[in-house]
Amino acid sequence: MLPQILFLNCHDLRNVLQTIASKTSKNGPLNIHLNHSCPFSLARNVLILKVISATNFNANCAEDFRYLWDIWYNVEWPKKTLDRFCKDVKELIDMGLPEHNLDFDSHQLKDLKDVWGNWLLSLTKLTKSSEMEKVLRNR
Repeated sequence: MLPQILFLNCHDLRNVLQTIASKTSKNGPLNIHLNHSCPFSLARNVLILKVISATNFNANCAEDFRYLWDIWYNVEWPKKTLDRFCKDVKELIDMGLPEHNLDFDSHQLKDLKDVWGNWLLSLTKLTKSSEMEKVLRNR
């Protein structure tokens, strides 16, 4: 039987990852159950799980680590991060995460897809230099 971990109301995925890293001695798959009432937090967590669990993600690769750091912490992104983010989010909207066995009821999945779609829409507006300048001036 696979080890199973349940996280209720997991706003910050860092806590989930720290717990897994410190409490697990086995290599191999885990069943992780994430639960959160806020679709924005859940959408962000799913995106980060998608990134770090991809077969081509390497935490020791500077480019992969920089991308993860950008989406986790940074507000201003280089074009490379922006392009990769858009690709990842479009994949989530179009295909979901079947290889990761993430199950969402239809209402929750619709909410997540709405959040991801709004992220892409917002980025379209922010990538116009005049819009970005306004945002930066207001900070």
